[in-house]
Amino acid sequence: MGSASSTRGLWADAKTWEEIVQLLGGRALPDIDWLERVSGRETVEVLAVLRETGDLLRTERLIHRALERTGRTYYAQFPAPLELYAITRMLRPRHAVESGVSSGLSSAHILMALERNRRGRLHSIDFPQYQKARKRTRGELSWSLPLVKDSGWAIPAHLRAKWDLRTGRSEDVLPPLIKRLPSIDLFCHDSP
Repeated sequence: MGSASSTRGLWADAKTWEEIVQLLGGRALPDIDWLERVSGRETVEVLAVLRETGDLLRTERLIHRALERTGRTYYAQFPAPLELYAITRMLRPRHAVESGVSSGLSSAHILMALERNRRGRLHSIDFPQYQKARKRTRGELSWSLPLVKDSGWAIPAHLRAKWDLRTGRSEDVLPPLIKRLPSIDLFCHDSP
């Protein structure tokens, strides 16, 4: 991932940078070189898209508060949400597919990018695993959901219009989904 010194300058002010680190953690800071290689885009375009992430703070706060209300802010959190946002913005997919949802952090970042692109739909597949007790116990899967929540529960309501959630095992759900879609322009595999 990008170092703190190489990404601090992305945002207009130090306060925005500090809040992004506080909400997403230091490991979520984007790796600009990796984004250039994956997207095939020039540095200037990658940086322009990454600067937009400062505009996402309102939604990032909503997601963080939703996670906090369940007593923990870590649900197998996708390690590169800002990179996922940037890739989705630059590739402008009509159909994005992801396997593995948990609380919905990766889903939310794809959906934020699709909203900004003004096009595209996210098709998510999840086979939810639930916590055994009200509070997460030692040895439990990090992506296990609170007993009263469903897959993607932390995704803000305003992002859900372009979201198609399918529950079941990827090996069962993905083949018929692939046959139904005219294309898959972005695929994110984040499940065991």
